[in-house]
Amino acid sequence: MFCPKCGRKGGGICLKCLLEENPVRIHKKGIAVCGCGRIKHKNKWIKDLLEMLTPLTVKIVEFPDGIEVEGVKITPKKIGKTVEWDAEFNLSYNDEKIVKTISLSAPRIDQTCQSCKMGSSGYYEAVLQIRGKPPPILPDINEVSNVSESKNGVDFQLKSSSYAKQMAAKYRKSGFIVNESKKTFGQKDGLEIYRIYYSVKPFPFKAGDVIEFKGKTYQITSIGANTRLIEVSNNQLKKVPLKDLFNAVLVAGKKELKHVLVSNASPSGVQAVDTSTGRLFDFGLNPGFKEGDEGLLLEHGGKSFLLKEV
Repeated sequence: MFCPKCGRKGGGICLKCLLEENPVRIHKKGIAVCGCGRIKHKNKWIKDLLEMLTPLTVKIVEFPDGIEVEGVKITPKKIGKTVEWDAEFNLSYNDEKIVKTISLSAPRIDQTCQSCKMGSSGYYEAVLQIRGKPPPILPDINEVSNVSESKNGVDFQLKSSSYAKQMAAKYRKSGFIVNESKKTFGQKDGLEIYRIYYSVKPFPFKAGDVIEFKGKTYQITSIGANTRLIEVSNNQLKKVPLKDLFNAVLVAGKKELKHVLVSNASPSGVQAVDTSTGRLFDFGLNPGFKEGDEGLLLEHGGKSFLLKEV
């Protein structure tokens, strides 16, 4: 059997000719866009244009009966007076498959999202109190209702408490100490409404520093929400919540520790030499060194400890 229009061998009219004789129908639908860049989708304001365009494309593009859409890939182009994008369809008809790309556009409808409405009225649900050295990630300006300077840092008034919670989690993961508190700022339906405050402070120590914590001496090996410590006296690993270490005492910074060379090593002990002075040190505990390795010397409390480079 051949296609009656182009003569191509197949099971009747081919997919290409079917589309030529029965053009694709495009139904017009406007897209609500806020000045902050958010797009309205299913009565919600979202930032991800693809999340809205994919289901919208399937809804407004109508192919002739019998043609199945097996997949669609969306490529946004621009948002101006219209929203424009390309849609690449994977189509099938009988046993034939083709890829067809269609350029689409929808009228832009200017609206103001709920977040911007709250911002213009000065409304905010949470405050990020950045203290000391600012973190590398600051809040999205579209989520900020107001910014004010304080004696020790900057306060960001945020429109959404859920967004503030996300930012606080990122700061904790990045090694900042985050404390949370709340204050009543009103009532709704007889219930108190709380405003959340997050105090964000940089951790005062660095990986490799030696600290005193709860009467014991530790080397910090990594910093995060749960910070990893090595007890220098027995080489035991300990995980401690970052916020619990804020009041620890610095014994020695990483740069203050001397480099020594391991001259002899066995399971029962290590001997190392300070190559700048020739002084020898004997350590009763071998935390995994072998002859020729470099280590760090900590002298504290009348004792010497051999630490690994972090």
